[in-house]
Amino acid sequence: MYDKDFGILFWTHLLLIIAVWSSPFWLPWELILIGIILYYLQLLLVGDCILTKWQFKSQRREMTFYAHVLEKLGFQFDRHKVRFTADYIMPGIILGIALLWQLL
Repeated sequence: MYDKDFGILFWTHLLLIIAVWSSPFWLPWELILIGIILYYLQLLLVGDCILTKWQFKSQRREMTFYAHVLEKLGFQFDRHKVRFTADYIMPGIILGIALLWQLL
C-alpha cells in the first residue's frame, strides 16, 4: 500500500494534525504562535509542507492532507479552497482558541 494510503507518512501526518488541533489545551499560546510562524517559513522556503511533499511526491502545491482524507471519504472539494483554509484560516482558529482558553 502506498504511503499516502495509510502508510507511515499518513499516520505521522494524522498524529501531527491531531497534536496541532489539540495544542490550544496543552501548549502555551506563545509556542503555538512560534509554530505558526515556522509553518509559514516552511511554506515560504520549501514551498509546501514537508510531510505533504513526501507523502504525495508532489512538486506543486495541489494536494493537502485534508483534501486527501476528504476525498478518501467520498467528499469532493475545490482543493485550492481546502489549501487556503488549511494555510490561512485554520492557524488563526487554533491560535484564537488558545488565546481564549488560556487568557480568559
